[in-house]
Amino acid sequence: MTDPAQAEAALASWRTGSLISTRRQSRHARTLTFRVPGWAPHLPGQNVEIRLTAPDGYSARRLYALAEPYSPDRVAITVDLLPRGEVSSYLVHTMRLGDQLDVRGPLDAGFSWDPETHRLPRQPLLLLGADTGVVPLMAILRARNRRRDRPAALLVYWARDAASRLYRTDLDAPDTDVEVRMRYDGLVRAAPGSTVRQIDPDDLREPAAWQGRPDPIAYVSGPDRFVDEISAMLLDRGYGDDRVNLQRFGL
Repeated sequence: MTDPAQAEAALASWRTGSLISTRRQSRHARTLTFRVPGWAPHLPGQNVEIRLTAPDGYSARRLYALAEPYSPDRVAITVDLLPRGEVSSYLVHTMRLGDQLDVRGPLDAGFSWDPETHRLPRQPLLLLGADTGVVPLMAILRARNRRRDRPAALLVYWARDAASRLYRTDLDAPDTDVEVRMRYDGLVRAAPGSTVRQIDPDDLREPAAWQGRPDPIAYVSGPDRFVDEISAMLLDRGYGDDRVNLQRFGL
């Protein structure tokens, strides 16, 4: 459990993070792990704010989902390259081991999953993510995997194409007990300059093995329009607000 006073102090202060490892996730995405002395405990699903400062004093801030469960003095983020993204370009292509930036957090506990207070040990997790919306869901899965009494889990992950898929090694591991449903090529043109994702309601179908278990709790993460459509589908399937957690990336 995160101590409220400790969390409030962490939120108000910037800390220095030093890059200690990287892992390529796709042609245009990588996970960066920083050593951050004094980093407060966080829950999977929370975010971190980073700040880059140039020699001339110019600074830029961005908010990223934490990609790993809490480990002392460690902060990990997964960054996907954005068109004309000055911060993402630096993080994906330029930053080297030993380089530093500022971090602040953890932030946004409303989307988090607390493995210590999971209401019912047998309550399944329904995780629904699009694009980089899968990042906080992977943090939840990794925290779940640390438990001996891990709940059943289904991840439905919409990616633009196979080359854009993140966490391939984790999700394709032969010993995983998580059901993963990958969905590709789901973007269609809605109007000039905009696209929407085609979502089959059957993608949200719960595994037959979940019958007789407590009602699942859902986590939905991704662009605004995706979150809106998925949350409406969950409502139609009988999910109440107390069983649906939403995180929007506004893309």
